[in-house]
Amino acid sequence: MLNNLQKGVSLIIIFFIMVIILSVVLSVSALLYSEIKIARNIGNSTIAFYVADSGAEKVLYYDRQVIPDGASRGVCNICAALNYCASDIFTTGCDTCSATPNSADGCANCTDCRIVFKTNMNSDPQKYYNEVVNISLLSGEFCKLSGGYLQSYGTYADANRAVNLNITREVRADLGPSITNAVSVVSNNGKITISATVSPYGNDVTVTAYVQYQDGTLVDTVQLTAQGQGHYKKVWQEGTIGVTYYVSIAAVNNNNGYCTSIAAIPE
Repeated sequence: MLNNLQKGVSLIIIFFIMVIILSVVLSVSALLYSEIKIARNIGNSTIAFYVADSGAEKVLYYDRQVIPDGASRGVCNICAALNYCASDIFTTGCDTCSATPNSADGCANCTDCRIVFKTNMNSDPQKYYNEVVNISLLSGEFCKLSGGYLQSYGTYADANRAVNLNITREVRADLGPSITNAVSVVSNNGKITISATVSPYGNDVTVTAYVQYQDGTLVDTVQLTAQGQGHYKKVWQEGTIGVTYYVSIAAVNNNNGYCTSIAAIPE
């Protein structure tokens, strides 16, 4: 009887030991599986990031290198560019591509447009990037041709990464219209007479004045009216007596988008 009792107790002890060992093994296995999964996801995330970066680089390339005649930027033409997907050895084609104008001729001149496209890489259905590009209208006294915001989403397996870029373009001032005799005259009643001489001039040139406070805060945007022979003028009537204003003038060649800006001399 004693031997049988001892054997029964031994079996129970062995059983509990086996349960403890099994629990430890399962816990370690679960932990290792999680670590392996995390390591794999890190690798996939790295690939997804570089996929997103590749999409961003494609947009930047077309925006600056493939500019159609009459347009100011190339990104709005990316959907229509001949074989633009096949020309990249790392891509196999575009699943979708659309350019939607937000205003009249927004995509034609690339001043106000939204572009969305998706591209697979290396014939791998798990590896692709989605691009969303928003181009805004001309703004700013420093001749910013157009504002731009790029969102590039890279996907590989179960990992997704994004790259966001500000792609606002500034145009070389030395190629823009020439501005001379830029002056601003403040009268006693708060009116500011703004004038400048621009060359070349005509219907293809837009001349805009930017009225600012001393700290650089933009107060108003005023388009100057052509007076003939390259002379542009406008009276701004919203000034406050006793307040100092600073005026910058920008001239844009509407055919090629080249822009020049200059600070008006106060008189």
